[in-house]
Amino acid sequence: MPKPNADLKRAAKATTRTARVRLSQIVADHEQEFCHRLGDALAPESLTPLAENLVSEGQQVPLTVYDSGRTDRGQKVYVLIGGFRRFHAIRKAIHEHLDAANIRDEMEVDVTEVVRGPSQSEEDFHRDLLVRSVGENEQRKNFTTEEKLAIVKQFEDGKVPAPRAASALAISQTQYDRFRAVVSVPWLHAYVAGNCLGMTDAAELIAAAKKHNWVEEFREDFDQWVAEKREFVEQERQELAKVGKKLSGPAEHVKKFADRKLVQHWAKLIEQRQRFGGRPQFQFGIAIDKEKKTIIVPGRTFRSGELSAADMETMIAELQDAVTELIPLYRERQVIEEARNLSDEDRQRELTRILENRRRQKEAEARANAGRPAGNFGKPAAPNVKSVETDDEAPADDSDAEGV
Repeated sequence: MPKPNADLKRAAKATTRTARVRLSQIVADHEQEFCHRLGDALAPESLTPLAENLVSEGQQVPLTVYDSGRTDRGQKVYVLIGGFRRFHAIRKAIHEHLDAANIRDEMEVDVTEVVRGPSQSEEDFHRDLLVRSVGENEQRKNFTTEEKLAIVKQFEDGKVPAPRAASALAISQTQYDRFRAVVSVPWLHAYVAGNCLGMTDAAELIAAAKKHNWVEEFREDFDQWVAEKREFVEQERQELAKVGKKLSGPAEHVKKFADRKLVQHWAKLIEQRQRFGGRPQFQFGIAIDKEKKTIIVPGRTFRSGELSAADMETMIAELQDAVTELIPLYRERQVIEEARNLSDEDRQRELTRILENRRRQKEAEARANAGRPAGNFGKPAAPNVKSVETDDEAPADDSDAEGV
């Protein structure tokens, strides 16, 4: 069970109160940086299930807002800081007339209003709003890595303490520190957000680069590597387009080339303050463990155009080594399978052989024991009570017989 964070303590000074306001009084001001959803997260098609649920069940969770201090046609204007998916799902239901009788612009909705605490500064109140907007949205639908990077950047710019920021994102302090290490380097942040390198790998490499004062060299080498891989991806895209296909998913991102072995190779070069060059030691990967009786054949895809002649030689050699080890295992298995599939004639033949071996063994034992005295030689034999005759069973005296 993880230990509680001893550095975490009450930080929020703002308070809350419940209220009901008209939907038209709420503005989703994305410029206030309280909406942390990127891409298609708020697209109408992605909100269909939530909109349908609001129609059938009604609003179940309040929206979170704060009073902007402005008015519009005599009514207060509230800024949305939590519940962007719910808010846009309601707007979708209105636009598509899913339930015109109950869901409309002038309908009242439940809200939780965040109120500035006593003597709380504007800067500190904004910090409370930012942290609350992150925590509430993360609980409803997890943020993507790209979204988390943007949020951590906001936290760092807003000077939100790391323990509080990590708690809002529902991640550990260690994980938060990795994100912070990446967003502290804008060019690396851009590469991770652009799917050129994994978040954990980026944090590991930049930490090593900073430790060994090798950041600029790392950037130059990585810039060149990304440029080469982007060109390769573009070539793949063009080749597929010729046959009416296209790249999709992970296949269209440079990150697919940065496997763990390559990242470890880069980390080692950075530690040695060497420029990127060469290749990590190539390994095909078949592993045979005779003690555990396991054979591991990793599922890996190699692009022949990226393998050097030396790589192919290594592959051939490793395959040959594997064959050398596999042949004895194959023969053992073959014998076992043949033994399980004996014909009736083979079974009879094997039984005859076993019985003949047993007969010969007994004959050998008999010859070895020939001429040796028995174990009870020279000892009087034990009486056999069955051989002793009683008086009643004695034969009659023939001298009394008639005619003598």
